[in-house]
This record gives sequence, structure tokens and C-alpha cells, in this order.
Amino acid sequence: MSKSQPSLFPSNAIVDLGNLKEHTASSPRIFFVPDSGRTYVVKSQKTNPAEPYTPANEFLAWGLAKELGLPIPESQLFDFDGEKYFGSLIHQPTKLWCPPVLQNLISPNILFDIISFDIFACNTDRHLNNLIFTENNNLTYNVHIIDHGRCFFGEATGPELFKKKDVATDISGFVKIVPYLINNHLDISHFESALQRIEQLTTTQLRSFVQNIPSEFLAEADKLLAETILDSRKSRIRGLLTGQIQFFQRR
Repeated sequence: MSKSQPSLFPSNAIVDLGNLKEHTASSPRIFFVPDSGRTYVVKSQKTNPAEPYTPANEFLAWGLAKELGLPIPESQLFDFDGEKYFGSLIHQPTKLWCPPVLQNLISPNILFDIISFDIFACNTDRHLNNLIFTENNNLTYNVHIIDHGRCFFGEATGPELFKKKDVATDISGFVKIVPYLINNHLDISHFESALQRIEQLTTTQLRSFVQNIPSEFLAEADKLLAETILDSRKSRIRGLLTGQIQFFQRR
């Protein structure tokens, strides 16, 4: 199984725990898998009727994040009650964001990787609640990135938003977290490793990630649009990120 393709889980091994009980623009559900003792937050076009691209965005973000070495939770596909769902393993935070957490991240450069990925993925919804911090026994910390339903096609009801986001390079996700995570001495050199990994993604790889998205999540015509934009965007990522840094420094 390619690491860009979550496995499909049999529906007879799922316990549906109902809607996620939190304030949210969508209505994701919770699936529990008794055999593994694991719990997933799951999304489908049925759970997000006002934002039908949500499961496609989550699926594509997962595949690309895994390829780029980002700490995104394990994911599964679920066929349940005639509907296909994308599920992310739930990580309970053991520590809230605070300066000591950032100072003791087990991979300090991971923040630059996350920010680079968000610019590449047109993520307008990265905020501190979409970063989960967990504590290790040696008082170091891990960070997990969650909730990518507003990457790529975003909350659109049609594919036109992906075109608009790509042209406008929406920075709302960037400015939500950078002031909290990065000091005023931000420089493009901090992102060099992350930028190189994105720039080295091949057209073939990007096509594979997009084509792996289940047809229940994304139509073939929309897949072609996604391939085209991603292939263009990876070659522009350095300039896009430079622009965001300059904007941040002027604030």
C-alpha cells in the first residue's frame, strides 16, 4: 500500500459514536474501532454538505504531508452505511501551547516545515487549535497537525475557489500562527530544507496523490484542476513563501 493511500476499513468493525461534540463549522463524526482501541474523527460529503470538498482536501493533505515527512496523524478510509469517510486518528493534547513547549520540541525545525506545507496547500485555517502538542517522558514535545478540510479547494461548493486561492495566495493561515511560533527574525533560509522537499515533488508524484483521491470525494475534472495547480504551485513555493515573510515583517 502506498503511503499516499490510506487503507479501507471494513464497516463491520466500526462503532459510530455520533457527531463530534465541539463548536465547528462542519459536523464530523467519531468512529471507534474496538479491535485496535483506536478512535478516529471522520468526514464525508454527507457530514460536510456545505463544504463538499472537505474529505478530498483531507485526503490530499494527508498524502502530501506524509510524503514531506510532516507529523500528520494516521488515517483510514471507512465505508459505513453507504458512505465513504476519511478518518484521522485522534490525538489528545497533553500540553497546551506555551513558550517552553516550543523551546523543547523534539524536532525544532518542524515549525518551518509546517508553515511551508500550509503555503503550498493553500491552507487558510491553520491556528493553534489545529496543532496538537503531546509530551514525551523526557519533557520534550511532539506536535501533530490536524484539520486540513480548508486546504486546496477549501470550503468551496465548486472548484473555482482553488483557482482564486492559488492566485490570491490567501495568507490568513500564515498570519494566524506565525506571530505565536516564530520571532521577528524570520528569514527564508530557515525554510530551505522544507522548500527543497516541496520543489522536488515530481509531476508524476503529484498526479498519483490526486488520482488516489476516491471518486466519492473528488470528480475527475476537479482532479485535473488540482494536478495543474499543484504542479505550478510547487515551482512557485519559494516566491510565495518569501512574499508571506515580507508581509509578516511589515506588520
